[in-house]
Amino acid sequence: MAILDNETIETLKDVLADDFALLIDTFLSDAPKRIEEIKNAIASTDIAAIEAPVHTLKGSSGNIGGNDLFAACEALLVQVRENQVLDPVAMLGAIEAEYARLKPELESML
Repeated sequence: MAILDNETIETLKDVLADDFALLIDTFLSDAPKRIEEIKNAIASTDIAAIEAPVHTLKGSSGNIGGNDLFAACEALLVQVRENQVLDPVAMLGAIEAEYARLKPELESML
């Protein structure tokens, strides 16, 4: 399975032109911050505090065509919203793993 949705990437390149690199750079600098916020919320057992950063990361990853990261975020977000987070550490691990897969793909486009 492709790490990035090529159709989304091509559309972004066409629409954003010179600003495409800025979008990718912004995502790459913001995503680790959101992951850290999720990590801190889990460490402090503040499940409600997970919602905002995971929602932000889900949206931004979806916008750039990072479908696997989007899906990992969505899975955690659903559990947070249903107040039934079964294994937040494992779910964070899935998010981190998907970001680790996505990051070099995006970096190669800069």
